[in-house]
Amino acid sequence: MPFAALTHRPLALLYGGAAATSLALELFKLTALWMAVAISPAASASLATVQGVTMLVALLLGAGLRVPARPLMVASLGVMSLCAAALATAPPVPVLLGVVMLAAVALAQFEPTVVGALPRLARTERELLQINALIDGTHRIARFAGPGFASLALLALPLAMLAPVTAALIALAIPPILAVRGLAAPPAAAGRAARPSLQPLILTARRIAADPDLALNTLVSIMANLVWVGGMLLGWAWLLDARLGTAAAAAAYGGLVATYSVSNIAANLYAGSRRAPPGRLVALAGHGLFIAGVAAVSAAAALDAPLWVWGVCALCAGAGAPWFDLRFAMLLQTRLPADNVSHGFRLRFCIPWLAFLIVPFPAAALQALYGPAAVGLAAGAAGLTVIALAIAFVLSRPASRSTCVQTDSSERR
Repeated sequence: MPFAALTHRPLALLYGGAAATSLALELFKLTALWMAVAISPAASASLATVQGVTMLVALLLGAGLRVPARPLMVASLGVMSLCAAALATAPPVPVLLGVVMLAAVALAQFEPTVVGALPRLARTERELLQINALIDGTHRIARFAGPGFASLALLALPLAMLAPVTAALIALAIPPILAVRGLAAPPAAAGRAARPSLQPLILTARRIAADPDLALNTLVSIMANLVWVGGMLLGWAWLLDARLGTAAAAAAYGGLVATYSVSNIAANLYAGSRRAPPGRLVALAGHGLFIAGVAAVSAAAALDAPLWVWGVCALCAGAGAPWFDLRFAMLLQTRLPADNVSHGFRLRFCIPWLAFLIVPFPAAALQALYGPAAVGLAAGAAGLTVIALAIAFVLSRPASRSTCVQTDSSERR
């Protein structure tokens, strides 16, 4: 099982800090969102846009900051904790947007640093796979558990009281990370200027493009995120709203996402318990299942199928994505030089935020012209076409060399 990785103390400590932060961030996002919603629809729309743009800029420009992993993670957590505490004042819109922007900058430094440190802490490839599965699975659980915990807490507490709870939870993540050994900066980083720069990301992007497996997985990930935003986040909400009305649709959407999450988390734990990372075809087939499931919900809606059929399709979709995500993470951690791993994840984390900026307006236009089912069907058709081409490309090439855990940039190609 993936939990075997926690017998290695440095991984257990880092995981504890990352897990507490993951849950806290879901509470932070929910608190900020509903504070904006209570102010006005324009405030909530501005919040989403500002967060997306800030995350992209911070992920890109933060690549040139050559800071050892431990102080960078601790400083990021400190800033996020202060931002969460600031929400307790229920600030006006300009202050709220400023707090969210500052938290996004800190998060953009924290998450790539965590996953970039894992190859230096894991002792074997299997242990690296296990800890990747645990961290990825915890993110998936937090997306479900965070709003669930908030829903229960808000039965007894006002919204602003979630802020100190969130701040305390983030602060609890600092001591375990301070106790982790082996988080020194990669040797290749020594002597370089610490300043915001796109140059490390450009170099990393070239390395990714030069590796056929990494390049292929990056392209498939881009398409899958476009499908996720257009077909699942927007398409499913529009479909339910058209069928049930807004009040009932919100509850039904929560149930549909919860159904998706059940198989999503189970597949993550199962894939992470294997002795080796998922193979290329298994990984691509997993994303194919995810995309097909998203499109199938739209097909069920177009055929006026009962909601339990939608749930079955969502369950199938959730079982697919972890197979691809785990392989993609392992490839980035084992194919890139040590000082490029966190930059590779910065580029990877940019993909969903780009999808948020690219998809909504074309999806809204398609929905207005042909109805909400057309959004999911179009996204699914485009995604499955890319998956089919990717599988054909893999089958046309001989198997590449296997990955291995390497701990120093001088040992990597």
